[in-house]
Amino acid sequence: MEFLALSDIHGNITAVERLCKEVKNKKFDAIICAGDIGNSLESCREIVDIFSSLDAPFLYVLGNGDDFEFNKKIGNNAIHLHLNPFFVKNYVFLGYSGTAANYYGANPSLKEIKSGHIDYYKGLKIMSEARKIRRKELNEVVEKKGLDGKNIILISHERAGICNLDFTPIMHIFGHIHKKGFKICNGIPYLNVAELDDCDRTTKSYNKNGGFYCVIKLFKDDFKYKFYQIKKRYYKLYNLNYYDLFPTNSIHFDSK
Repeated sequence: MEFLALSDIHGNITAVERLCKEVKNKKFDAIICAGDIGNSLESCREIVDIFSSLDAPFLYVLGNGDDFEFNKKIGNNAIHLHLNPFFVKNYVFLGYSGTAANYYGANPSLKEIKSGHIDYYKGLKIMSEARKIRRKELNEVVEKKGLDGKNIILISHERAGICNLDFTPIMHIFGHIHKKGFKICNGIPYLNVAELDDCDRTTKSYNKNGGFYCVIKLFKDDFKYKFYQIKKRYYKLYNLNYYDLFPTNSIHFDSK
């Protein structure tokens, strides 16, 4: 099985269009997005519509920047993985939306927990409570659905603490910190798929550390992954407030 994995699009429509153009001749079994898709329902729907050209299910979780009604449908071929296992061939994709720090998106399970932007020690307590809820809910859905942990690929926006789960996924895919990376911890591969967004919101210019996506191939007893970076472009950014790191509307860029 081969799938495309990415995260942190931040509404960058141009980056999505360029990515789809670069991989248009590839055949994927699924497209995985680990959150911060578009930050508004309208931009998320536009992004999913562009990805539909790849003819693969768009499997996603929501991030801290996806601030819209939690259960809103964002596309006919889009599957919200939050506590909602989705089967692709011999594998199960299972996700958890929101983050345990800073903002919580629209995750209803965490709605009573306030933002971590308060004093340091109270912020740590909030994060701990949120992560306990996440572990509990993931364990419950795996038990209730009778899932085999050996076939589960876990998707979340931020890295999830897996050591306290009652199951052991074959892989954990996440984003949030905008930095690609791979590490095996307690026998579990952790894959941070970085950010697809390649625009620096502060300088309104190209971000050389962005624009990444990952292609993952799963075999019976092994897997391979490879990072790619969409081709560099310079853009002039329109209709974006300097201080607005998560714009409400879709972001389009015009080439210089």
